[in-house]
Amino acid sequence: MIRQIVRTLLFVFPLFFLLVFRHNPSSIGRELYPLLPMPPLSEMKRIMVIAPHPDDETLACGGLIALARREGIPVKVVVVTNGESFSYAAHIHYKKVVLPPSYYIKFGEKRQSETLSAMELLGVPKEDVIFLGYPDSGLCLLWEKYWDYNQLYSHTLLHTSFSPFQNIYRKNAPYCGRSLLEDLEKIILDYKPTHIFIPSAEDAHPTHWAVNSFANIALLELKERQKLSPQIHTYIVHRGHFPYPRGLKLEEMIKPPSTLLGLGFHWRSLPLQPDAVRLKYEAIKKYKSQLLPRMKIFMFSFARSNELFADEKDALPIHLVNKGRITVDGKGEDWTGIPPFLIDPQKDTLWKILEPQADITYVYACRDTDNLYLMLKTAKNISKKVRYYISIYGIEEINGKRLMLKKEFKPSVSEECLECAIPLYSLENNHSLFIGAMAKYKGVTIDKSAYRIAILEPHHLAHRMLLKRAHSH
Repeated sequence: MIRQIVRTLLFVFPLFFLLVFRHNPSSIGRELYPLLPMPPLSEMKRIMVIAPHPDDETLACGGLIALARREGIPVKVVVVTNGESFSYAAHIHYKKVVLPPSYYIKFGEKRQSETLSAMELLGVPKEDVIFLGYPDSGLCLLWEKYWDYNQLYSHTLLHTSFSPFQNIYRKNAPYCGRSLLEDLEKIILDYKPTHIFIPSAEDAHPTHWAVNSFANIALLELKERQKLSPQIHTYIVHRGHFPYPRGLKLEEMIKPPSTLLGLGFHWRSLPLQPDAVRLKYEAIKKYKSQLLPRMKIFMFSFARSNELFADEKDALPIHLVNKGRITVDGKGEDWTGIPPFLIDPQKDTLWKILEPQADITYVYACRDTDNLYLMLKTAKNISKKVRYYISIYGIEEINGKRLMLKKEFKPSVSEECLECAIPLYSLENNHSLFIGAMAKYKGVTIDKSAYRIAILEPHHLAHRMLLKRAHSH
């Protein structure tokens, strides 16, 4: 019995220290990290804020919105979901153990009204707030699986594949990625923002990184077809213990999450005067359904003396190499001199610390005239017990179908990295690709990288089509 207790303590104490000391990050380093200034408000002729849920627009951009409206700068707020799937808050709000779909719809409508109240306080009129009504907790599936109108997502709580909300941009909006993309493109094109604020691809919440992907694909298409190119700023809401420290600290600054430092982000700080901070704090208090004991501490943590943004990373051209340069053999020597395409944060969750062979560190990409080559590295040597995946999503549709490739690696014991070759003809005529990586251990997702946009130079499209025709014969 005593031995069993000792063994348990030996197991529990290391976990405790990992949780406490790893997940309460020191501000050392962040204090020294330079924060660039935001562009002057005078340059922002039309601002658009795209929020995943009702409240994100205020948590991340409430001070910016207030300052812009004081200067007479128009602000358009687009809320992609109504946050109806936050069942914990819904159950507490209605004081019921079991909630039928109608209650989740009512809860989503309540969250809409909270956003309208907060925006009114910050100076944004009701007609400049647009709700899209797409499925909360389902956006990542719209991005990765339910793209076409002939394959709709079924809401797990509302039991429908069409948005049942009344105050939304498209009545009965079908739950698919193509519908959401079309709505975003039309709204952005109609408003023509000079500056647009979207969630970061590095946000840990699936709905947030999904909104980043949808917004980026909309902006890429509009840039290509309409020559519309607003300046893109990103914001973080969910990332470990961000904002750190937690709590109502109106005079403290928000600093970048420590795990995202050194990953190529240009962080910018928007200073807020005390009256603007107080106004933002009052706006946050409008979201009464979200001010639960632990949530309240989190939400009030965003009422600080500044707001934090990062420039969206530019799409990255794929490195061109000579044919025969890369051999798919699980060795990394032939990648020397090729810069990383994607750098993923390390040791930023307890799971990654415990399973470092599933902690993705880098994804490399290059191409020759025949293939796109991808190489994945992890914090510890590749393990046969882990399942590794590379996902590629295209922008252009061929015969109504979007490019969606998911490659699973099957590692051997000796590999120090994972490599694959993807024939260029299989990418159809896509010259912009979203590429991401994922690692699973015993069915649990340990790591999932952000999607990074890759550019395959347009003059190679014709060559790829020739390769495809030759392949078909």
